[in-house]
Amino acid sequence: MAIILKIIANHICRWFEQQELINTDGLDSDPIALYPLAASLYRDANKEMSPHVLPSLLGSVFHGNPLPKWLLYLAINRNIADRQVARPRAAIIKMVLYSSKDQNITEVKSMVELDVNLKNQGYQLGRLMAVLESIKKEALKGIKSTITDRFYGSASTAPASVFGRLLSGSKAHLAKIRKNKKWLYDILEERLEQVCGQITSFPSILKLNDQGMFALGYYHQKADTRKEIASRSKNKEDK
Repeated sequence: MAIILKIIANHICRWFEQQELINTDGLDSDPIALYPLAASLYRDANKEMSPHVLPSLLGSVFHGNPLPKWLLYLAINRNIADRQVARPRAAIIKMVLYSSKDQNITEVKSMVELDVNLKNQGYQLGRLMAVLESIKKEALKGIKSTITDRFYGSASTAPASVFGRLLSGSKAHLAKIRKNKKWLYDILEERLEQVCGQITSFPSILKLNDQGMFALGYYHQKADTRKEIASRSKNKEDK
């Protein structure tokens, strides 16, 4: 019995390690409970949740079972429908990739927070989407629709179809930011140059795993940018 309990305890520890992820503000965060993880995959979990979701998650918690790839599919589709990457879905995506036999485990283990040098192109394209979104939001304060609202679905599945236009539009937005907030312009321009230096091409299609990595790159970059802007704003006020 003691051996069985130790095995279960190891599985539970691994479960929490798999879902470790920074919060949306770039700071450390608490683990996510089982039901919120499952509910994040649906518009209305009470009406729509598949009976297979919770047992699949529980099987991973107590038995260490790999999370099925269809959870990744559900999370990606919900991101596209909601036009955002919520933290519970980002955690599920990381967990599916972490436990997948066809994914580089060492690479996914590092995905608690932003990794600017990660070679996966889906991840870097997600970062680019987040940077471009930040540039437009800062240049056009008060806008109701972001580029993520309009283009997240196509950018995360068919990058070549949209990123040329989005990069072209960012030039005018950066020029406007430079006139009003030079310190913020410096942050965003640096981010844009850095992430573009990591991208080798804009694929016509991203495979499912890379769509998951896109979501993680987008989530990590947004969190990191929020953290840095908040830090620099505070330092500016203190001075």
